Amino acid sequence: MDHMERVTGLNRKTLIRHMNGSVHRKPRRRQLSKTYGHGVGDTWRVISETLYYICAECLTLHPVTMAQDLVVHGELELSAGLLEKQGRITVAKGRCRPKMFAQLEQWRLPQRQAPRQRSTVTRSTSKGRTLAEAP
Repeated sequence: MDHMERVTGLNRKTLIRHMNGSVHRKPRRRQLSKTYGHGVGDTWRVISETLYYICAECLTLHPVTMAQDLVVHGELELSAGLLEKQGRITVAKGRCRPKMFAQLEQWRLPQRQAPRQRSTVTRSTSKGRTLAEAP
C-alpha cells in the first residue's frame, strides 16, 4: 500500500475506494449534442468527395483553405460561422464522419452544375426520328 501511495500520489483512503470499486466504466448520463451542425457536415461531404475521399488526417490539416478553394470554384456556399466551425474539426471527428456518411442511403450531395447546351444534332431531331428521316 505504501508503494501504491508513492507511485500514484493518492492517499490511502482514495486508493482503498478505487480498489473496492467496480472495474467497469459507468455509462454516460447525458448524451452529447452535435457541436458542428448540418452545414459543417454538408461541407465536409463535398470536400471529401472532391478530394476523392482522402484520409481524415489530410482533410483536417487545412479544411478552411480547402473550403475557400471550393467556394472560388463555385462548388460551395459558406458563411463565416461555417468556416470557423470547419477549422475546429479534429482528426477523431474526421475519422467518424465517413462512417456516418456510409449509413446514409444516398450521401453524395447534389453539386451545382452549369446548364448544358443541347447539341445541334439533338435540337434538329425529334424523339422518334433520326437525322436521315427528318424533313
